[in-house]
Amino acid sequence: MLRSGGALVLGVDSCVLDASEMTASTIALFFQGTPAVGGGQGAVFGDGLRCASGAVVRLAAKTAVAGAARFPTGGIRR
Repeated sequence: MLRSGGALVLGVDSCVLDASEMTASTIALFFQGTPAVGGGQGAVFGDGLRCASGAVVRLAAKTAVAGAARFPTGGIRR
């Protein structure tokens, strides 16, 4: 499951992405794309769903701890 929190405000962006319900020893790949896939419902991709396509940008890869991962961490954007 992917959830977001915070605010998307230019100059004071506090948006955080939280991924959960993953297997314990996996890597979460956070990325963004221009259009949504399947009208926002996604499409089967490996053992999950691919929800973005078009011009895709990789944001970060994070190791899941206890089945969860977050981006950005510690308030630092990478």
